[in-house]
Amino acid sequence: MSKRKLLFLFPMKEYFKDFGNVAAQKFLINTMNERIDSEYRRKGFEINFLVFQTYADKVSEVECLKTVESDRIISTRPLDSPAAEQYRKVPQYPKICEQLGEMDELVICGFHKDDCVRKVEQYFKSLGINTSVDIELTDALLDIKVTKDFTIKDFNERLKH
Repeated sequence: MSKRKLLFLFPMKEYFKDFGNVAAQKFLINTMNERIDSEYRRKGFEINFLVFQTYADKVSEVECLKTVESDRIISTRPLDSPAAEQYRKVPQYPKICEQLGEMDELVICGFHKDDCVRKVEQYFKSLGINTSVDIELTDALLDIKVTKDFTIKDFNERLKH
């Protein structure tokens, strides 16, 4: 049986609040909840939410996203580096890998698409793991203006170019 996993990076309230506008937050949260459920849970993926250790005791940090009993909350501490302190926190990749365990396929999503999401993707690809990013489950959704003719398919096509 294939071991397929979804890794959602940093579903912490503070990142959702970064989008300030309540309508944008609701759009993002609702879209993410629906997609996680329809495209991953129902298709047999193990759902993993990654938080920094300082949040590990605060399961409520992921409460804006729907969780079910089989979902896992895993944690990492930031890398010890001047760059990590000066800019965004950078997770410890080997610790993430250890907690995820064996897998045939890994889909990465969450915050922030141009930083941690891409770096984690590159790390797992370097290990030879079939790894991809689900752009529809990243903060990229808020890079667009939703209009009456908005479709996810068109949005994904624009992101490829």
